[in-house]
Amino acid sequence: MKNKPLSAYKKKKLIESFCDELTATQAAHRLNLDRNTVNKYFRRIRECIAGYREYQKMNLMISVISTPDVQVASVLKNISSSNGHETEFQVRIMCVEGELLTDIDRQIALNGSRYVMNISSYFHNLSNAQTHAHDKHQGIDCSDLHRIADDFHSFTTNRFKKFFGIKNEYFYLYVKEAEFVFNEKDATKRERVLNQMAEQIFV
Repeated sequence: MKNKPLSAYKKKKLIESFCDELTATQAAHRLNLDRNTVNKYFRRIRECIAGYREYQKMNLMISVISTPDVQVASVLKNISSSNGHETEFQVRIMCVEGELLTDIDRQIALNGSRYVMNISSYFHNLSNAQTHAHDKHQGIDCSDLHRIADDFHSFTTNRFKKFFGIKNEYFYLYVKEAEFVFNEKDATKRERVLNQMAEQIFV
């Protein structure tokens, strides 16, 4: 029974539970599944979210850097993986065309996180530049990057507290999940995106 494939219904409900911000324990109770099974698929969901957000970031950066004389501003924030400050990772925060984007400093990430999809070199020399003047503002207002960075820092720190800290190796995945939720606060829309990736999640 332990290796029995999940039904389409259980798969849908797992994604729904994730978007409802349930813990693995809560989702296991809701769906009558083993907690380790839920943890496994929640990790796969986070891996798919990370890939999705990196894809979004690449598309946005390509559109921006293909425009002459356009530069992207970024702010660096230290975010702790635990409720204390024993381990902190440096996160680069940007806002492009209404989307908050994140990137983890490569050297620091390599010391702790096994998940790194890094494109820092694209904007290594742009940290003091001004935000793109033609941002569409369809989502987040990119006009005050420092405020946005502060908001994201608080948002992410508070999210981590509900897990009583996270393992360093999963820091990248949880930051990308926070980025995903910060940009798309409507759980129904997040669920729609994840359902489109169901084949990759439930491999």
